[in-house]
Amino acid sequence: MLLCFFSFLIAFCLVALAQAERRLPADLQVDILFPRNETYAPTQRFPIVVGIQNLDAVWPLNTMILYLDVLSLEAHRKKEESLWQQAYLGISSGMFPDKVGPDPPRQFLYYPTINMTNGTTDQMVLRWAVTIQKRCYGNSSHEDGGYGWDSGAGLDTYRQIIFSTAPGGQSPDVAATLDACPEGGENTTATIRVTGMGSTGNFQEHCPIFDPGVHPTRCAYRDVAQEVAANVSADIMKRIGCDDGTWQNITAPTGVTVAQLAAWNTQIGGGACTGIWAGYNICTGVIGGTPTPQPIQDGMMGNCKRFHFVQPGQNCDIISRQYGITVASFIRWNPAAGANCQGLWAQTYACVGL
Repeated sequence: MLLCFFSFLIAFCLVALAQAERRLPADLQVDILFPRNETYAPTQRFPIVVGIQNLDAVWPLNTMILYLDVLSLEAHRKKEESLWQQAYLGISSGMFPDKVGPDPPRQFLYYPTINMTNGTTDQMVLRWAVTIQKRCYGNSSHEDGGYGWDSGAGLDTYRQIIFSTAPGGQSPDVAATLDACPEGGENTTATIRVTGMGSTGNFQEHCPIFDPGVHPTRCAYRDVAQEVAANVSADIMKRIGCDDGTWQNITAPTGVTVAQLAAWNTQIGGGACTGIWAGYNICTGVIGGTPTPQPIQDGMMGNCKRFHFVQPGQNCDIISRQYGITVASFIRWNPAAGANCQGLWAQTYACVGL
């Protein structure tokens, strides 16, 4: 199993937003909305969707931390812990207030992704925890506010979800999961009631007053399942640089030549590709535009961004179907092909996307 896994540490530093208006008491609830304990087909980008409810009512809190990471159990058993398998994509404490703004939504969503480009069959464990580092106790406060609240059984403990990937597994479907509203229990949900706000004994920091005896709200995202899924999909498509298709089954070719790959990826061993390794990303484009491969169809549109190398025996209809475009669009972008496609040249590049 070749898996890039990412660790996320999100610190919510809220001192600068102390003037925000709270609406207390309110129940702060953190949910792992996706995935569940299921077997999924590996995808180039696999989302982990986190929802935080009533963030607007309790904002700002003192320092709050969400820890979240995903790792391959197979790689862990084999002790394959190469540095290239790790990447940090979290939000720093200084950036989080800017991320949510001065008026955070009632349902705040965070959806990082893990890379399963060459994923086959494996089990993954998703570990997470929520910590609010300070707390007050009614009218009596510790000088430093006292240790706060942790969603785990204690310090440095995490809740976890185990899910699998395998060819032929179900396609990851965020909307269907939210709509089905599966029972997640303590592995997917953590809730704490914030009843008031005090300050530390030296009045240097604000600290919340908690009531832990609350129960989580179920199915809170069912009514917005399609909206959540659409936002997740749009973000993933933007990350992988695709305008068409769906992130679950991106299969379109890159439309670049071997010479271009060799020039942009000097480590792959030239045109023979003797140094290309499975599980690693390679460059298939350059910043500032899409270079035009050669040779091309006569009269091809100059603003083309996707190309197809025409093989002998292929026609306009075959190529158009392959890329999900109309024959009319293909002929408009490649006018030399002619209305009946008799002018299409083999062994040249044709435009298949703008």
